[in-house]
Amino acid sequence: MNLFEKEEQTAPQRLQIEMEQALTAFMKDDVGLHLFEVPTGTGKTEVATNVMAKMLRGWMEKGTPMRRIFFITPQNKQLPIDRLLSKLGVTAEHSILEIGTGWGGFALRAVDSTGCKVTTTTISDEQLHEASLRLQAAGLSDSVDLKDADWRDLTGQFDRVASIEMIEAVDWRDYDRYFSTIEQCMKPDGLAAIQAICVPDRRYERTKNTEDFIRRFVFPGGFLPSISAISSSVARSTSMQIVDVEDLSAHYAETLRRWRETFDERLDEVAALGLDERFCRLWRFYLAYCEAGFAERHCTVNQIVFAGRHWRPDGLGLRLS
Repeated sequence: MNLFEKEEQTAPQRLQIEMEQALTAFMKDDVGLHLFEVPTGTGKTEVATNVMAKMLRGWMEKGTPMRRIFFITPQNKQLPIDRLLSKLGVTAEHSILEIGTGWGGFALRAVDSTGCKVTTTTISDEQLHEASLRLQAAGLSDSVDLKDADWRDLTGQFDRVASIEMIEAVDWRDYDRYFSTIEQCMKPDGLAAIQAICVPDRRYERTKNTEDFIRRFVFPGGFLPSISAISSSVARSTSMQIVDVEDLSAHYAETLRRWRETFDERLDEVAALGLDERFCRLWRFYLAYCEAGFAERHCTVNQIVFAGRHWRPDGLGLRLS
């Protein structure tokens, strides 16, 4: 019997139905948040993720979708996408492959800020439609090739490859194939970068066989890698080298804290969306759970840059701190 068929454990099922109903209402508004989602291994998108993104619409830091958040300080005004583009040294002459379109934010920013050409791929009909609309609205459709394709089927070679919080939707058994695909799609003198939410190396093996609150109630099918799991897979399946790793976890913790405070300040608007107190408690717990996880380093978010076998640094420049 499926675990969720037992009467005493139907909360996830009820939550899913409630979220589907809320999503229908959310889709009628037009505030303009750039949505995010995590595709499962089956190619389907979790309704929970869409709903949570919709609920953030117009509330949080403007122009900073949850999966690409970066807390701005006077000392550091770069958004994570800009930071990744800088690490990759993207120029107008470069071609970029993005594995995992999201809602088109990376492609839009890359083309708009550098003038490069982007090919981006997704298996989500919702992402494909939304990204297409956004590209058309920005007048950038000619600079972005938006593909409906699984990452396993990608071909061609590009100067740069980027994949932002996509690996969390890749099963750990597919890591070698995932990184091999990145290398095969990157020119030998190119660079690739991923942004990944990771667990500490000491807990990685245990997470393969456990189910926490998020994996059960929020992102079924998701799985977090570790830095060692990534580096081991890269070494085992490719000739790429890791040339840069940066930890942005503190920014995630601070952002989540501010989102939670904003949520509590606007509970009347939450109620107007048709979400009851039970849902509010779960959402508040989710934000606090994630905030604590990043603050106490039970999970981290990292940008990792890989170099092709023929890549050489151009001069003695250092990454921006």
